[in-house]
Amino acid sequence: DAEGDGDWQVADEPSGVWMHEDNRLPYTVSMTGMVVGGRLRFTLLGRLPQQDARQLARSFEDRLTALVDMTANCSRTWLTSSDVDGLLPQEHLDRLQAACELDGVFAAGSLQQGFIHHALTQGDVDDAYRVQAVWDYRAPVDPALLRRAWEQAQQAHSALRLRFDWQYEMVQVVDRESRLTWEFVDLSGHPDPAAAFEELLERDRGIPYDLGVSGLFRVYLVKRDAEHFTCVLNTHHAILDGWSSPLLLQTVHACYLALRDGERAVLPAEDYAGIQRHLHRHARDHEAFWQAYAADAGASCDLGGLQSAEARHVDLGTYKHVRHQEQLSLPLRPELLSGLRSVAQEYGVTSNALLQYAWHKTLSVYGHCDTTVVGTVLAGRDLPVDGIDTSVGLYLSTVPLIARHRAGAGSLIEEIQRLQDDIHEIGRRSGVDLAALQPGGRRLFDSLFIYENYPAVEDDEHERLLRPEFRFRYQKRDYPLVVSVTEQDSDIVLKLDYAGELFEQGAIRRLLASVESVLQHVARAPEDAPDALAPASAADVELTEQWNATGAAEPAEPVIHRAFEAQAARTPDAPAVVHDGRTLTYAEVNTAANRLARVLRRQVPVAPEEPVLLLLDRSADTVTGLLAVLKSGAAYVPLDPGYPDERAARIVEGCGARLLLTHARHRDRVQARWPELTVLAVDAPQTVQACAAESGADLQLPVDGNGLAYVLYT
Repeated sequence: DAEGDGDWQVADEPSGVWMHEDNRLPYTVSMTGMVVGGRLRFTLLGRLPQQDARQLARSFEDRLTALVDMTANCSRTWLTSSDVDGLLPQEHLDRLQAACELDGVFAAGSLQQGFIHHALTQGDVDDAYRVQAVWDYRAPVDPALLRRAWEQAQQAHSALRLRFDWQYEMVQVVDRESRLTWEFVDLSGHPDPAAAFEELLERDRGIPYDLGVSGLFRVYLVKRDAEHFTCVLNTHHAILDGWSSPLLLQTVHACYLALRDGERAVLPAEDYAGIQRHLHRHARDHEAFWQAYAADAGASCDLGGLQSAEARHVDLGTYKHVRHQEQLSLPLRPELLSGLRSVAQEYGVTSNALLQYAWHKTLSVYGHCDTTVVGTVLAGRDLPVDGIDTSVGLYLSTVPLIARHRAGAGSLIEEIQRLQDDIHEIGRRSGVDLAALQPGGRRLFDSLFIYENYPAVEDDEHERLLRPEFRFRYQKRDYPLVVSVTEQDSDIVLKLDYAGELFEQGAIRRLLASVESVLQHVARAPEDAPDALAPASAADVELTEQWNATGAAEPAEPVIHRAFEAQAARTPDAPAVVHDGRTLTYAEVNTAANRLARVLRRQVPVAPEEPVLLLLDRSADTVTGLLAVLKSGAAYVPLDPGYPDERAARIVEGCGARLLLTHARHRDRVQARWPELTVLAVDAPQTVQACAAESGADLQLPVDGNGLAYVLYT
């Protein structure tokens, strides 16, 4: 007790001989450093002559002093590779922080990785994952103070200063400072403020995000009159989830009221860095569980009987670009809610389990299957990490939930209880890399189920002074069917977002009616056998049985270009590629790919599975070129025109390709950079003429389904 204050301290005193003289150090030099009483001290041991040891110690001290002096005089901080747990090499880390200081670099979560992939492949044509929230203030608002409040909130929450990088690993980059995207619009004197506001919302939804630029959100404040303002918050889903929204607004409102009163807002401490490191360390803890669980999923239900006639050829399992999102709602009637709550209380089940069961059961009837798989969205806030429940960021995950519908497996309530047990089990194992469970790009599930159960953030002062009223939240999904359940006061509303280009409104109404029918039966007779349910009309049952009478067979074609050829034969006039206002049918794409494949084989006779580079702008040519390479027997290697020279060179040199397909505008640059490559510009006049002279029939080259299709550098 060196200080006599009751706490044990490290004493800066000689402690005697700490190593027997017969022991020999295994190193020529050993140096131990420690901080005692606020002073840094090093002890140097070894087998050096004393004079050399003194000289080494003085040299080390001089260099350490110079380093301290240099860093003390720096106007900013710099991160080293060790500061970011070795996620990035120092050279690349220096490029990331050249223009601004960083607070940290963390591994991107599996959901964020999916968002990055979506942005790179569809971000300029698909507005999915841009979330637009709108609420009113029924009170006077000072726009300048509210803007400052948002700036303070941006400094308080790391997620609002996020950007992403994917040149080496997919990582989150937290800038120390970030610019707020803010726009104040005064519509108080506008002749048609409602139309002007709708135009603003539509314009905002069309603005894409660059995930490589910090501050992936924007705020609009719209003045309606002196005591009516509307706020619009648009965020990219990669930085925020629904749970975070009320937490963020609590921060903004606290900052606003403090600024108005000339005070400093007291904000909750947030350990974003600690939470991210915990998530990264434990990301693979449940990998074996999920691999085994997903392996039991089986084939997904075929809902083709519900799809419109012109869309029945569309495979929902690979459909990832919803073009016309529509929505229908099912408010649960008070008498039904009362019955369900009685069942929940008597049998110890949750509203979530009851509603999930009704959706699974409906899918099993319309899909004519005894196993259903639905993507279930988990909040991710019950992990054993301090502060995760109050942290602003993206912590949710989407996991598969499997339900089995087999005769003799018990009563309705027993099936619901088993489903609830599974919900609890997967909830404890929410850290899952969904992409790893979906080989071949085919999804495990065609529909999502979201039970919105967000924290209730109540502040009487905020309510009294600002009188906020939430209006709506718009988010486009990339799944063809998405069920979301909202619970407000004593009401529950089930909303079904669907791809309007695939499903007619009447079919969706029948789905919702089926869900309601299941819930009514559960509320009335929870101990009935599941066979007693009649969730669909007789006509619907007959239709689905006819549609599903084919059975679930493996794809007839083992390779993708053969499957494309088969589809072109079945539906030659169906749209295959839509880009920049131009639509190409399956027959047109297949014919063009066949002709280009023949030109490739004449240009450079490629060996089976030989790599061919594709450096193409995003267009219909990308699809044609990819298919042409596969049809020629080669394997394609994608090369983005926007890649830095260093990364592009690493790919070109590493894959060993002899041939590169590109567009004419890139040809000269590519040939100058890699003169050893044969470069073919797909849109050059000579290439177009050569293709026109070739046959458009399918090439009948032998291709091994287990052979190499592509080489992807990540």
